[in-house]
Amino acid sequence: MKKLTAISGLILIVLLTPMHAQNQKGWNVEANLMHLTTDFNQHMLSECMAYLTADFDSLGFHVIENDRDCDKVFLNLPTKTIIMSEISYAWDLWRIGVRAWYFNSFDEELDQITTPTPVENKDGSITFYRGVIFIWLHHLGALANTLEESGWSDIDWQTKNSLTLWTAETYIAQTLSKQYEMRIGIKVADIVNKQTIETKQWAYVNPYYQYIWDNRVTLSQKAEARTLVIGPYVGFILNTKYVQALIQGAPLFTPPHKKYWSDMYGNWDDTDKIDVDLIETDSLYYKIYYDGDFPFRAQVRKLIPAGDINVKLTYPIEYKNMVIRLGVGVFGAVFLNVPIAPIWQVPDRWSWRGTTHWKTREKDLTFYGWTIHLSIHWKGGI
Repeated sequence: MKKLTAISGLILIVLLTPMHAQNQKGWNVEANLMHLTTDFNQHMLSECMAYLTADFDSLGFHVIENDRDCDKVFLNLPTKTIIMSEISYAWDLWRIGVRAWYFNSFDEELDQITTPTPVENKDGSITFYRGVIFIWLHHLGALANTLEESGWSDIDWQTKNSLTLWTAETYIAQTLSKQYEMRIGIKVADIVNKQTIETKQWAYVNPYYQYIWDNRVTLSQKAEARTLVIGPYVGFILNTKYVQALIQGAPLFTPPHKKYWSDMYGNWDDTDKIDVDLIETDSLYYKIYYDGDFPFRAQVRKLIPAGDINVKLTYPIEYKNMVIRLGVGVFGAVFLNVPIAPIWQVPDRWSWRGTTHWKTREKDLTFYGWTIHLSIHWKGGI
C-alpha cells in the first residue's frame, strides 16, 4: 500500500508540473552517484553438530535421541556506491549519447567446526557429538583424530563469492513532444560470478594397528561463469521541470561466435597428504600424496532480458550558458536468467557412477537503490 501511494504521488507531481522543451542544442554531461544493493544471496554451506544421546544398563546400549542441528551460512554481497555516467549531444529534436555503469562486490566467510567432548546428563545418559559440514549437498563428518579430546578433528572451512558487472549503451533519441522522448540503441553487458569453497581436516589415529595414520585432507571447489551479451534496446523518457523518469528494456544475446558464448568452468579437488609411521621404530613407513581433480567446462548461448528504471527529482539552475541540475532519485535494474558459477554436488552417494557431478545454475540479478544526480547542459555547445 505504501508503494502504491508513493507511485501515485509521483504521477501526480509529474502531471501538475509545468513542461519544458528537452532538446536545446548542446552537450549534456550527467553523473549519478548510486548506492546500490543486489539481490544475490548465496547459501554456500551449513555448519552442523550431530549428537547421539544414549544410556547404558544391564541390557546394554540404548539410543535415546539421534539427530543434528545445522546453521546455514549465506554470503550476502555488500551494498556498493558507484557512479553511472552519461554524455550526449542534442540538436533540434534529436540527441545521441552513451551511458555506462560498473558494479563490483565481494563477500567471504571462514570458520571452524569443533566437536565438544561427550557430556554426562543428569539422568545418567551420555550425549556424544560429532562436527558435520553440509557442503555440495552432502553431509561430511569430522574425521577421527586421537589428539583431540573429543576424538574428532576440527573442520576448517572458507568460502568466497564475487559479482562483477559492467554495462553500457549507445543511443539515438528523438523528442516526441515537450515532455516525452524515445531512444533506441545498442546495449552491452558483461557479467562475471566467481565462487570458491574449501574445507580442511587433519585425520590422526594413534595407534592404527601397528602404525600412526596422519592424513591432511583438503577438499576445494573453484568455479566461475562469464557472460557477455549485446542487443538492441528501447527506452522512454518523461520530462517535466522538476521530474525526470527513464524506463528501458533490452533483449540481450550472447554473440553468434562460440568464442564469446557464456563460459562456465570449475575444478573440484580432493587432496590427501598421508604419512604412515611405524609405532615400534617411530619412523616413516610410507608416504602417499593423492590429488584428485574433477574439472568442468561448458559454453552455452543465452538470452538475457534486461531492463532498468531511473526516476529523479531535480532542480534546474541557470548559469551563463549552462543549465545545472541537482537532485535525488531511485534506480532499479534487472537481468534475467544469468548464468552463475556452477557447483559440484553430491546429492546422494559420493560416486561418479551415481549422482556426483557438476551442476550449472542461473539466477535473476536485481539492483536497486537511491541516487544523487548532477547534470550540466551547455546551450549551443561547449
